[in-house]
Amino acid sequence: PYPAAVDDSLKVYQWLLANGYAAENIAIVGDSAGGGLTFGLVLKIKDFGLPLPACTVGMSPWTDLAVTGESIITNLKRDVLIPGDGLAEGAQFYLAGHDPYDPYASPLYGDHRGLPPALIQVSKDEVLLDDSRRLAAKYKAAGVPCELQLWDGLPHVWQTLAMFIQEGKTAID
Repeated sequence: PYPAAVDDSLKVYQWLLANGYAAENIAIVGDSAGGGLTFGLVLKIKDFGLPLPACTVGMSPWTDLAVTGESIITNLKRDVLIPGDGLAEGAQFYLAGHDPYDPYASPLYGDHRGLPPALIQVSKDEVLLDDSRRLAAKYKAAGVPCELQLWDGLPHVWQTLAMFIQEGKTAID
């Protein structure tokens, strides 16, 4: 449960830095809940005053554990993998009583100024579409370079299917 994943990820990042890995040679990448973890972690790295990684990548990231995105409802029948009507329950399970607006858990609500460049990929059919669109907009408003790639007709985290579908390979490339 929260905040274990963020704390553990921060320890790994600190270990990398302490063992000679240069921040400018590190990319932090995650998909789905791991995408949310990616963006929450980089906020914590910034708040700890550590050198920032070169970039972050979120593939279909879950960035709003308050579950407020409109696409959770509008894409409910199109998203074949994520049950939008079960997201709130999943968020409560993970948060274990913590505030769903905590930016380390829900990076949508963080201060994005000064963060490294980001790439966000999401399918237009996902319930998490608005998590990506809103985070990209907040990055851009904060002056952070952010490329939002919207893909048509693909399932949640289709990039993991790179061995089977061309769109997955193209996204990873």
